[in-house]
Amino acid sequence: MHIIDYNKLVTMFAGDRAKVDSLLAALNKRIPEWQEELEEASAQPYDREKIRQICHKISGAAGTITAEKTAHLTESLRTACKTGDDAAITDRLEQLHHSLIELISFTPPPAP
Repeated sequence: MHIIDYNKLVTMFAGDRAKVDSLLAALNKRIPEWQEELEEASAQPYDREKIRQICHKISGAAGTITAEKTAHLTESLRTACKTGDDAAITDRLEQLHHSLIELISFTPPPAP
């Protein structure tokens, strides 16, 4: 299973693969910025509010592109920040890091 449901995303954009590919390219430019922001906010002690703000941005983008795993991780991380669960924050940050790498590495399937 891919990190993005590309076919669903293309359907959401009325079959416009070029628009979807442009959206994914724009997102790929933002991911390194988010990773850097998360790294800065993740210095001990955690800046929980900053992490929540970054997750809010990532979650919105992930939802838009059907990256449900990433969206779920950001929501779980936001909850851990709200409750102050540092062990969960550490775990979710690591998972989110890997998920963002998967997003950058995603290659759309060839056109039918």
